[in-house]
Amino acid sequence: MPVEWNQTGIDTGTANELTPRNVLLVTLAPPHPPVDGHRIHLWNLVRALCAEGWATTLVSLTETPEAGVPEALRYLCHEVEFVGWRPSTYASRDYRRRIAGIFSPHPFQARQTSVPAMSAAIRRHLENRQFAAVICDEMYALPNLPESLRVPVIVDTQHVAHELLRRYVPQVPSLAGRLYLRLEAEKMRRWEAKAGRKVFAIGAASEREAAVFRRICPRARVVSIPNVVDVAQYDPAPGREQEDTILFPAAMDWFPNQDAAEFFATRVLPQVRTLRPRARFRIAGRCRSDEFLRRMERTDGIEMTGFVEDMRRELERAPVCVVPLRIASGTRLKILEAAAMRRAIVATAAGAEGLDFTPGSEIVIADDPERMALAVADLLANADRRRAMGERARRRVERRYSLAVLRGALAAALNPLARPRSIGASGGARS
Repeated sequence: MPVEWNQTGIDTGTANELTPRNVLLVTLAPPHPPVDGHRIHLWNLVRALCAEGWATTLVSLTETPEAGVPEALRYLCHEVEFVGWRPSTYASRDYRRRIAGIFSPHPFQARQTSVPAMSAAIRRHLENRQFAAVICDEMYALPNLPESLRVPVIVDTQHVAHELLRRYVPQVPSLAGRLYLRLEAEKMRRWEAKAGRKVFAIGAASEREAAVFRRICPRARVVSIPNVVDVAQYDPAPGREQEDTILFPAAMDWFPNQDAAEFFATRVLPQVRTLRPRARFRIAGRCRSDEFLRRMERTDGIEMTGFVEDMRRELERAPVCVVPLRIASGTRLKILEAAAMRRAIVATAAGAEGLDFTPGSEIVIADDPERMALAVADLLANADRRRAMGERARRRVERRYSLAVLRGALAAALNPLARPRSIGASGGARS
């Protein structure tokens, strides 16, 4: 199982004359259906590659290979292959694997996403087709690449992984758990620094993350691959708002989202309800934790939707959207979606980190529970203020976080590696 990769000897000086516009996209989850932030990002990436004339071969891990390849991916991609796997998480109770992993130099995520069947699929596609570049979804996908690969590799990072792990630490109750996560964070920092030296480029979601990568691997080539939304698809129907509804649009399968929901439910919502007694905290997203559901059921004023097929319908009903994350890195698509839907947003500094929204005008930033409660209650009571804030947030997304912005970033990163784009070319075209 390869754990080394080598980008030495790549000559891109004549690549644009010789190499067809083929890209191999290696992902840790299928881009479609785009039901969470990670998949929305990947779906927009596939769409932008197609719009820029890249023939995309997609190789993706999936928990449900029996579901088959969605028609939308077949339409946009030259070829699609799914590889089944059963992921675990840092919160998993598989203590045997955790203890065994302590003695490995590689971080947990890099070990669990090193899948032999994935490696075999990638090698097969590389042997059968000439690619201008390989795009890897996060650092964790790198162990699946062949050693001494001579195709430029760009790692698309949606967050700084070691930074996220460090931010977990204060929220872990046990000393053993905190020590374990500190060890994992240091392994991940070394892993990310190594990737910066070995791969062709690191794609960063924001300038803040780009600065972190430049600091831990000074010689790395860092390019922009931002989180965006297709703004044209976000337009709330008038008159759908449900009074005193506070929405947190987030899947509860991820511990930082659970932590954020509990923080708001226990420390903010009671204060909001002293000012707005009918206020309801609506948590919209899949939750497979019975323990978390039981904890939420014990708190008044909370609604759990479960899986949501189209988050836009939830967003258009909610006057106020909250993103109370205390553990975060990267940029939050949930904020971009809410802003595109012209919602007023209240977030912690960690929740809004990396996004270029103006505090007080386009978003409210509040870390203190009392300040957050006052901000939410004020927006619930003041329709004119929240609608003006929502309109300004929408304009920010149109300027900085649209699909056109992602297309421009990909063109800047990839065009020097391949032939110029042909008139009428599409991402699904055979080259």
